[in-house]
Amino acid sequence: MPFILNRLVGAPFTSKLVISALLLAPLGFAMGMPFPAGLRALAASHAASGNPIEWAWAMNAASSVLGSVVAIIIAIQFGLNVTLICGATAYLLALLLRGKLLGAASAA
Repeated sequence: MPFILNRLVGAPFTSKLVISALLLAPLGFAMGMPFPAGLRALAASHAASGNPIEWAWAMNAASSVLGSVVAIIIAIQFGLNVTLICGATAYLLALLLRGKLLGAASAA
């Protein structure tokens, strides 16, 4: 990635914009999928017993705010590579917890 970014320093703005969009679009798509999938799983599994959708939205909002602040602190103290590793770890943890959520929902 540093090689690509270093080569873009002197590129025209339009080129930077297009290449940035091409690099970020797959990541944005992949990171945007877990929350809607989790909402669908919650809605399907808790149809008869209360609706935890409001709590899911609240936890998503709180995590977004807290995550952005913590990411800035980690980036300043340890650098961007460590920040990216922490973000990837958070998504991996969410993926593992999703399995537990679906298991608990099917048992209920």
